[in-house]
Amino acid sequence: MGMIGELNEKTIHKSLKTRIEPDVACHEVKLNGYYVDVLRDEVVFEIQSRNLYVIKEKLRSLLGTHRVTVVYPVIRTKWIVWVDEVGQVVRRRKSPKSGQVCHVLAELYGIRDLLDHENLSFRVDCLDAEDFRLVRGKAETVKRLECVPLTWLDVVEFGGTRERGLERVLPELVDEFTSKEFGRMGGLQQNLASKALKVLRDSGVIEQVGKRGRLYLYRRIQKSL
Repeated sequence: MGMIGELNEKTIHKSLKTRIEPDVACHEVKLNGYYVDVLRDEVVFEIQSRNLYVIKEKLRSLLGTHRVTVVYPVIRTKWIVWVDEVGQVVRRRKSPKSGQVCHVLAELYGIRDLLDHENLSFRVDCLDAEDFRLVRGKAETVKRLECVPLTWLDVVEFGGTRERGLERVLPELVDEFTSKEFGRMGGLQQNLASKALKVLRDSGVIEQVGKRGRLYLYRRIQKSL
């Protein structure tokens, strides 16, 4: 890790930039009044691990002149590592939480009015990582330090509509399901599952077919042959 706690750029973000384009001359390029993470062959790559809505206006500007790929990292397996002030490992355990590719669906909610833009695409980069935390004193005060990639896994690329591959990030679905059941299938909390379903419905991937109790019932739309 180098000097723990003294990293100027998040390690996953920095590692992803190099993974996309090793040439650092293509990193942090100014374009349309913004600095973009990577500009390669006139294609912009923007890395964002959460809250896609915060780059909405930036995306809107860039999409007018360039093709843009939003890169979303997903940590499949996370190891939580506690270290002391000299960097020695105190303990290490596997987190019970596991990231899934479909988690990107809830994030798309914040930029849903841009999803059908022909210049916009997405890629999900999956990885395993270690989450380092500093333990201080006998009371074991904990300060979060940095999340560091262990292994890069698969990459899933898609566009924002069914025709452009949005279905590639769906969890395994039963024939009909409620938002609660969808959340359980995708490992999403109820509010995030509702956002993901809104994205899928607006993009023509699922349809609302009735109600089960107080909850709306959804079904995947089958492609025409």
